[in-house]
This record gives sequence, C-alpha cells and structure tokens, in this order.
Amino acid sequence: KKFQTMLKVDSRKYGIALNDESFEFADKVVKTFRDKNKRIVDFWYRAGEALANIAYGMDGQIGPYPIKDHKIWLPNGSYLYYPNLRYTEKEGDNEQGCEWTYERMFRRNKIPKKIYGGLLTENITQAVARLFVSDAMLRLETVKYADGRKVFDIVFTVHDEIVVLFDGGLD
Repeated sequence: KKFQTMLKVDSRKYGIALNDESFEFADKVVKTFRDKNKRIVDFWYRAGEALANIAYGMDGQIGPYPIKDHKIWLPNGSYLYYPNLRYTEKEGDNEQGCEWTYERMFRRNKIPKKIYGGLLTENITQAVARLFVSDAMLRLETVKYADGRKVFDIVFTVHDEIVVLFDGGLD
C-alpha cells in the first residue's frame, strides 16, 4: 500500500502518466523486487532482528558492523545510536501489534520515531557512504602538482557525489 501511494504521488509530482496505479500492480512490483533481491531482503530481516541487540545492550553483529553498548559501530569508530530504543504498541485506530521506536530530538522536544529493518539498513548504508565520501574528499585534497598547487578544488557534495573543479595544470 505504501509503494502504491508513493507511485501515485511521485508520478503526479513529476508529470508521469502511469498505465496502472492499482494495488495489484504495486504489490506485483514489490514482490518481484523481493524475489529477485533475496539477499537484500534477508539483510532487512537481520537488521530488524538486530534492533533487539541494540535495545537491550547485547553484543552482536549486523553484517560487518559490531553492535556493542546499544550502538552500531562503523569502520571509523563513529556509531549509530537510537536513544531509548524500545518495543512498543503501535499507535492509531487501525494499528495492531508492536513496533520498534526511539526518541529523536526535534526543536528541544523528544519525538518518538519508528525504526524497522529496512530503515536501519538505509541508515547504515547512508552512514557508510558518508564515510567513503569524506575519505575521498580528504584524499582529493592531497593531490597536488609538483609546484604544490592543488589539482582539485571541491565545490560541493550531493549525497554520495563529490563535485570538483579540476585545474588542468595550464597557466
């Protein structure tokens, strides 16, 4: 249902006419993706199971990343932390069951935020991508001509891209 809603909203936002906006079509797309990407889906489930280790302070592992002291540790020694991570009853009239939530600060207020395996996977992926980009930026800064001038000037970054001005060495 969530993917169907996203298709409708984004297709209108970008002016794309869809031939089929039905739940059946959206469900088929999701199932096809999951069937063809079983390792990704398996990782989502392992990430969801790892939430218990994080919440209860148990040592563990999610992929190559250790879980210790309620945190997921990244290769550079930084970590992902979900304050007051807990298993709670779902809120809302049509909601049943339980879900993982944590507290996120927003304008000096603690706001409960849902977390699940797929979202934890996204957070890990983005955090590690940031480490790669940061490392690449540091390495680019060290590239110099024989006379000491920098070869690249970093202009800005967008997600996992680095935009540079290249000094071709011409005077």
